[in-house]
Amino acid sequence: RGAMSEMLGKWGGLPADVVFVVDDCTTAGKDSAGVVWHLQVGEAPMPFSRGCSFYQVDDQGKIAYARDIVEPVGKAGDSGMDVMGAVFPLVQLMPKSLQGGGEVSKEGPRSKLTMESFLFWVGYLMYWRFILLGSEAPGVPLQHTEWSTIAELLDQSLNFFYVNPALHAAGIALIPSNPSHPVNEALFNFVNAWSLMFAPIVLADPRALRAQVDRTKWWLGQFFLTNIFFIPFMALRARADLVPLEERKRPDDRVIIAGKAVGAVGVGISVISLAWAATARPEYGDLTSRGQHLIAMLTTDRVYFAFVLDMVLYSIFQFLLMRELIPEGSDQRRLSAVPFLGLAVWLYLGQEIESDDEFENSTSADN
Repeated sequence: RGAMSEMLGKWGGLPADVVFVVDDCTTAGKDSAGVVWHLQVGEAPMPFSRGCSFYQVDDQGKIAYARDIVEPVGKAGDSGMDVMGAVFPLVQLMPKSLQGGGEVSKEGPRSKLTMESFLFWVGYLMYWRFILLGSEAPGVPLQHTEWSTIAELLDQSLNFFYVNPALHAAGIALIPSNPSHPVNEALFNFVNAWSLMFAPIVLADPRALRAQVDRTKWWLGQFFLTNIFFIPFMALRARADLVPLEERKRPDDRVIIAGKAVGAVGVGISVISLAWAATARPEYGDLTSRGQHLIAMLTTDRVYFAFVLDMVLYSIFQFLLMRELIPEGSDQRRLSAVPFLGLAVWLYLGQEIESDDEFENSTSADN
């Protein structure tokens, strides 16, 4: 009653020519009514003023219940339907125990949804809601992205890992190299370097193999679009149980060599990115102005805010994946808690997935 009185009291201070216009209504008996309405100032309809209401009155004709839904200023449009479309299969796959009763599904990994997997899916929906489609994060949401932002990302893609700028510096102009702010380019390439270093873990992930997940497709998606693909990958692999240490295979020598190369490339790109952000393209100012630009981008631009959040999520996923692969008691296990650099060092050291004693014992037994 107090909330209703407060709401009605607010209308007393509005101009007299502001009126509710009822567009349509329906009733259920004598005590309930639903109304579709909009606001007008004089004869002019107000933007974003449409709504619908449901009211119930008591035996004395006083309002006993009211529910108003007002048209939102920001709308997700078709993207919102895409997100909801992703929710429906999740609910269908949920074990009955998560729905409030019944037995946990005993079907194969393609149709089983564990609590861990369910939590990843919830996180994925939050990622879409708050980072991609919502208005709470800095900058404009995905559906309102301007062409200039897309063009800048395309330019940075052409300058991927600084190869194209290096070729242009050497007088070799195979494709255009449109400069962006060096801080933006450095952040873009650093995130891509981290995405690259996940390749040896994702492509050889035994748990994803057990869950029948196409690791190559999901890693390629993650490499180009980061957590839009990485979070679903983590959710899909979580449908399967952890693979026991004794069932894991030591990486093939070619995989270890490739991992060493990937780790070295990742570290190399990160060093170049730091130097690039600080010194490349002198026309963009000194360190102070570049630092101010970075702060401005993180607080006003959705793309670069998302890049920082991607790095936070990468740190969490790196920790989870490496802790599953590296056995307890191994000194390398501590590397999982060091974002980026810990993964690079682990790859360079040879991706230990079992202790040296266990490997030597298994080798002796085979001989």
